[in-house]
Amino acid sequence: MILKNLQLKLAKASLRRTVLVSASAVCVILVLVIGLVLSQVFEYALEAGVQERLQAHSYSLMAQAELDANQLYLPEQMPEPRFNQLTSGLYGFVFNHERKPVWRSSSALSQKLIFDQQLSQGESFFTTVTLQSVEVFLFAYAIAWESGSDQDFSFTFVIVEDKAAFLKQVSAFRSRLLFSLAFIGVVLLYIQAWLLKWGLQPLSSLARDIREIELGKQAAIVGHYPKELSSLVGNLNMMVAQERAQRERYRNTLADLAHSLKTPLTVLKNLQVELFTGFDQRKTETEKTYEQQIDRMDQIIQYQLKRSVVQKKSAATGMSVAFPILKQIIEALKKVYRDKGIIVEMNVSDTFKMPMDCDDLFELMGNLLDNAFKHAKKRIKLVGQAVQSQGLKSRQWQFYIEDDGPGIDVVHIQRVMKRGARLDTTLPGQGIGLAVVQEICDSYGVELTIDISKLLKGTKVSLIFSNELILDES
Repeated sequence: MILKNLQLKLAKASLRRTVLVSASAVCVILVLVIGLVLSQVFEYALEAGVQERLQAHSYSLMAQAELDANQLYLPEQMPEPRFNQLTSGLYGFVFNHERKPVWRSSSALSQKLIFDQQLSQGESFFTTVTLQSVEVFLFAYAIAWESGSDQDFSFTFVIVEDKAAFLKQVSAFRSRLLFSLAFIGVVLLYIQAWLLKWGLQPLSSLARDIREIELGKQAAIVGHYPKELSSLVGNLNMMVAQERAQRERYRNTLADLAHSLKTPLTVLKNLQVELFTGFDQRKTETEKTYEQQIDRMDQIIQYQLKRSVVQKKSAATGMSVAFPILKQIIEALKKVYRDKGIIVEMNVSDTFKMPMDCDDLFELMGNLLDNAFKHAKKRIKLVGQAVQSQGLKSRQWQFYIEDDGPGIDVVHIQRVMKRGARLDTTLPGQGIGLAVVQEICDSYGVELTIDISKLLKGTKVSLIFSNELILDES
């Protein structure tokens, strides 16, 4: 589970950030390993130096020693000053074959060392021990001394040195090493980040070219790319060309459809004059509705023709006054659903504008209000407001449609958004309206949510559009 979550996070993260973090982690681990190895090597080399130094001291003691009457004598004052200074940190001892001390240096008068290591002639021994709660190095060398009576005497020369100076050297080296490795690590990370930026430059160029194509500033991806990306660039150019050809076919098909329907619509417009000539005022109102719907059919055809070739839109396409569009749609729907006697409460000012193309707003509200009238029992409420936030650089448009119908269960919300899906098959419809609404909202970046209305207990549809630019609403 942890590995899956990590993979999911890496998949969502920036490629540059992922590579940089991964490479940086490897770099840090490598620097730490190098630091640890260098520290161990230095400590080992320094310890070997200590062993050689203590061995040289033991040779110096042996050179000063004399055997007289089967007794070993060494001078009180040694050439090495530290042997003569009490608690200097360097101590010398000599043990006989019974492991009893027969001599100790002036510096070791206050030190008690128990040495029970069995060493053969010419054998040496080096280790770290604790001498009176102090950690020290110990070096021992065993010899056999020949006397004039052809009798051999065994002695072990032991040199002890305080480990404090050694530890101080190791600590100083580690401090310098840590600073040096930290500096090298920072330099490596900087170089790595620069190399990564340079190496991913073709991807940034590719992203810019794709963005230029989306904005319509260029027709294809141009420029020279590494061979690793040449195949991708070729496939993308092929997809762009195919998509452009497909859009052209859609546009031609819809243009043919619009042209084919224009003649029947013209005939209907001419017939309305003959059908309604001479009728009373009530019939004149019917004639106006008839003419409005024919014009609306023509507008729908033109809108669908334009919509088939337009891609992502933004608030910069214009501001549309919502009130007259809402009023026109509501008046038409009241006639369609005359038997239900729907009461519409519209809390929308006459000047309320939405950052959306007029035709798109008409199509959006038409589908949403048609659903509201279809499912409402008696009441529908509309609320539209523009909220200023973050100083003067951000504005949010909010629009709500609530009804007192049966509502939509939360578990079915995703289902009804799919094209062709319907929950109540007893009512007329094709299950396309909400899918069209979702497409329009996606094209403008509008947040569409469907929930239960707390006020009317039916369905509540919320439309929220935010834009960081100050738009001209005049």
